[in-house]
Amino acid sequence: MTTIPASNTYTFGLLVKSWATGLDYFTAAASSALPSTSPTTAVGNAIWALPPLGKVSVPLSSGTGSATISAVGMTWGAFASLLHSTNNVASLGQIANPFDATNVVIVQGDDSDTMVLRLPGSLRLQASEKAFLDGSSTYAIADFYDDLFTARGWTAPKVAAPVTAAADILKLSANRVGDYTMSSCDN
Repeated sequence: MTTIPASNTYTFGLLVKSWATGLDYFTAAASSALPSTSPTTAVGNAIWALPPLGKVSVPLSSGTGSATISAVGMTWGAFASLLHSTNNVASLGQIANPFDATNVVIVQGDDSDTMVLRLPGSLRLQASEKAFLDGSSTYAIADFYDDLFTARGWTAPKVAAPVTAAADILKLSANRVGDYTMSSCDN
């Protein structure tokens, strides 16, 4: 199973929200509020802020124009340094390079008519499927889901028994990939 680059998913989520909006979600979280949209909360000069994203024009397959996205690329070392800087604001926990990547590209769609659909790398996807089938990796449901469900009086999701049949493992994998991909497009 692929992990995020930081073990503290909550703090990493605040960081991603701050990167995506340019607003300080760390200060807002301390007061249990949404960040102010006034310029005083802009994160551009914060030690954990992303470098400016550049506009990238992607030709449409129909040949009738292009879509514009924003992106920034950096080495893994620069990205890890950015994550370590965040630890001066809030703990990200253990920083890891889940793919032994040498570079990181961060992409953002615009807020109007372009959806960015992130595809997993084909070799990583196939290696993940193989690991699930041979039992060397398992799906884990993050602990924060238990808190979310029990706070509302709902039954938290649990896997009643290990999923062992190959067809069921591959179906679970496809569902998780589909859910992650579409959730990432909307958030």
